[in-house]
Amino acid sequence: MQERAGAARDRILSRPEPELNSMSLGSTMVPDSAMVWHLPSDDQRACLEKLLTVASDRREPAVNRQAALIGARNLVAAQEPEPKRTTFRTSQPFVAGTHDGSRLDEFTGQAHPLSTLKINLGSASLRGHGLRLAAASATTADEQKWVKEQAVELLRIDDATDVQEAALALNGLPRDVTADIDARALAGHSHIAARQLSAVLCMQQPQSFADTTTLLAADPSVRVRRTLAEAATAHSGPDAPPVVAELLDRLSKDPRHSVRVLVRPR
Repeated sequence: MQERAGAARDRILSRPEPELNSMSLGSTMVPDSAMVWHLPSDDQRACLEKLLTVASDRREPAVNRQAALIGARNLVAAQEPEPKRTTFRTSQPFVAGTHDGSRLDEFTGQAHPLSTLKINLGSASLRGHGLRLAAASATTADEQKWVKEQAVELLRIDDATDVQEAALALNGLPRDVTADIDARALAGHSHIAARQLSAVLCMQQPQSFADTTTLLAADPSVRVRRTLAEAATAHSGPDAPPVVAELLDRLSKDPRHSVRVLVRPR
């Protein structure tokens, strides 16, 4: 394991700078960052700094910069408070969108309907991935509040990747930080991840959101209903309010087996 982790470290640290006459799409930065977890903190910190450098390099395609942000997120969790604070500050311009603008951005997003060349390399935005990095490196209540506010803003935009990352960032924050988010509004969101977040938040206060959980129990996406079933089961028990038992009963009649099995008595 140590040998493989060392090789992963070396691949990250020896990653060459982009060349003007060639490019590489895709990398091993994400799995390599997971392997570096098995090395001493100094090695992890060196790889974290390198990944942040790659993420900041506009000469890289967006897909590579996104991978570098994910790799940095993997590594920052195990760092001491000071590297976390530095990483948090580094992440903020990504969240604001000021670091957007990468190589090959003309091939990202939806192609023009009249274009004869139909190439789509996915979203070029770095905001959502930057937000997940900020959430992973936040060490204070003020930083967590900032992450929440930025995530709520991202939930209002059209980029599906950013919306998903924002929902995941909010789901990872402490419950007292997200307690004031309007779960009812999220239940009507067009993106599945936002409605899954609504399901989780509703079950934090099931009596207050009984009408919303009824709506989510009939959601057209089985992923949303499964998330609701998992959250409802986690909050069930002898001390749970009656609305939880009623919700579990409703979900036990769901047309999908994968939902029904989650609420079966154990």
